[in-house]
Amino acid sequence: MLTDSVIVALITGISTLSGVGLTTLMQTIATQRNQHFEARKEVLRIKYEASNQRSELIREKLEKAHIILSEISREFSLTFMTIDWSDKMSPANFHKKYRDLCSKAAEVQMIADFYAPSISESVEELYGLMNCYWGYFHVVLVIDQKGEKVDHTTPSYKEAANYSRRIPSKVYEIKQNIGEKVHSAINLGGTT
Repeated sequence: MLTDSVIVALITGISTLSGVGLTTLMQTIATQRNQHFEARKEVLRIKYEASNQRSELIREKLEKAHIILSEISREFSLTFMTIDWSDKMSPANFHKKYRDLCSKAAEVQMIADFYAPSISESVEELYGLMNCYWGYFHVVLVIDQKGEKVDHTTPSYKEAANYSRRIPSKVYEIKQNIGEKVHSAINLGGTT
């Protein structure tokens, strides 16, 4: 038979062992929860940083598109049309200027397609307007180069002048949309 002191010692030992086991179990559970919490916190931090980096990249790309669009608006304006015509720009020089501007329009199209798809269609429309301007103004330069009379009543001049008003208007529309996207991204800290 077991004596009372042995029974007390056994109960004390079992209780101590159970307490240690329970404490170890609770510490293991708490450690796992803390590790899970820290891992989740790190994942959220990385996502937040990636989102901020993406927002910054989009903002930079849209700023670049805005700058290029300003140049396109200026180059296709009635003022620059008058300057090019008054300077007796040759059709060949006009072609070179137009090719350079087409490259810039293609860059804006790429930025729109990749970073702001909602303006892609408007940029395509702008490119179409640029093509129309090119065709009509090219005719003006050819007629002028031949020494024939060209003035504001010449049909190709009138059409080129019409597009020299429509292009800056379309650019303004696109730039307004870009501005709204950039402000939205800044204010919300999100992407466009």
